[in-house]
Amino acid sequence: MCLSMAALGLIVQFHPMGPHGLTARVIHGAVLSTAVVVGVWWLVRPWPRYRGAIAFVVWADVCIIVCAALTSTPQARLCATIHLGLIGVFAAFLLGWRILGMHCVLASSAIVGFTAWAVVSDQASLFDLFIYIAPAVSSVVVLPIVIQAVIEAGRHSIGRVTVQATRDPLTGLLNRRGMDAAVRAAASTASGDEVVVAAVAVIDVDRFKSLNDEHGHDVGDAALQDIARRLVAMIRPVDIAARIGGDEFLVIAYFEHRSGVDSFVDRCTANLLHRKGNENVSTSVGIACQPTVDGHVDVDELVRRADSAMYRAKRRGGNAVVVSAPD
Repeated sequence: MCLSMAALGLIVQFHPMGPHGLTARVIHGAVLSTAVVVGVWWLVRPWPRYRGAIAFVVWADVCIIVCAALTSTPQARLCATIHLGLIGVFAAFLLGWRILGMHCVLASSAIVGFTAWAVVSDQASLFDLFIYIAPAVSSVVVLPIVIQAVIEAGRHSIGRVTVQATRDPLTGLLNRRGMDAAVRAAASTASGDEVVVAAVAVIDVDRFKSLNDEHGHDVGDAALQDIARRLVAMIRPVDIAARIGGDEFLVIAYFEHRSGVDSFVDRCTANLLHRKGNENVSTSVGIACQPTVDGHVDVDELVRRADSAMYRAKRRGGNAVVVSAPD
């Protein structure tokens, strides 16, 4: 885009409506030179970060407005502002509403300013200028806003689909796919200096089939939702909680100290046993822990051990927490 603007601007130098006078031509040529430099920079350097992209938008807007102001007729100035639409599209795709809004305000101010200049200094009428103003406004302001709206709608739709793919619709917890993704994300950011031990809790509702058969699925669903709320209340923001089966839940937590596991067991005991308000519903909880190696842990092995501990809790009659002894 920069290199094409430089090439088009070079032709404007020799156009009758282009800049007149040595000073105007020199300034116009200097701006075109910066466009070549920036264009080459974009080709040979890595893609700029967010702040660098914002700086590019500011630079490009200012350069286009300066070049437009250096042309010699009101029509040329207004037509030149149409190039600001390219910058608006860039901002809409990559930088979001806030930056696009500031760009549109600056671009609109330029169009209004050039129009007022033409009316005051060149005695042009708004009606005569309308044929130039209308496409400028459509290209510079309306089109980028429409593109931004479409992008935001698509982003929200993708977000909803992503949530539906990774969340259990009944409880709002992660499903198995979401849990796997969360575990991978945690593993990629874990540090062996910060994470010392990992713990997994497998929670299963005791006699859940009987609850559904005797009281109906609505009661069973309410019991699952209540357990999910208890899990959310007991975990930390960095912990992972998921519903991995019909009546089975799982929590994965990482701790900096071994004492964190003891606190985790206490919280599971306090929040998941002896459910108030419905003595017919209880849970069996199995917990396993394992030291990490460079911040990483074999989650599948931990889940297997916690699952085995959970079944030992069931064999004790349920409503119990069993902690698997470390291997």
